[in-house]
Amino acid sequence: MPPLEPPGRAPGDAATDGLWFDLRQRVGASEFFGYATEAAEGQIASLVSNGAEIDAIDAADAIGVTGEGGGEERSAGAPEISVIVNQTPFYGESGGQMGDAGQMLSVDGAVVEITDTQKRVGDLVVHSGRLREGPPGGGGRGCA
Repeated sequence: MPPLEPPGRAPGDAATDGLWFDLRQRVGASEFFGYATEAAEGQIASLVSNGAEIDAIDAADAIGVTGEGGGEERSAGAPEISVIVNQTPFYGESGGQMGDAGQMLSVDGAVVEITDTQKRVGDLVVHSGRLREGPPGGGGRGCA
C-alpha cells in the first residue's frame, strides 16, 4: 500500500517542497488583497514549470499551427506554469476552501489562465495554470 499524503497535498508535492521553501525565503510572502479587490497589479517574483524555477516560457512551446488557413492557435498542450507574485487578489486554497481561478495578464502581453491557487509554506501564494498568449518573464509587472 502506498504511503498516504497529508490532507490538502497531492502526490508528488514532496518533490517540490524544497523549491517552495527556497522561493519563500528569497522572494518573501505574497500579500493577499482579495477581500478588498478583485484585481491587483503586482511584481512577478518567480515562474515555475516542471518542478523547477525558470526565467520565461518560450511562446513557441505554447503555439501550434492548425486549420487550413495555417493560422496559429494556442495548443491544448500549452505549458503548465506556476506564477508567484508579490501581491494578489487570488485566494490560495486553505482550510478546506478551494483556491481561486481566473486570468493573469502581464504588461508584455502574456495571458496565463489560472486554474488553481495554493498556499505553500504558509504565505507563499502559488498560481497554477497554462500560458495562453505571449511569454511571461520573471521580474515583470502583471495584473491578476
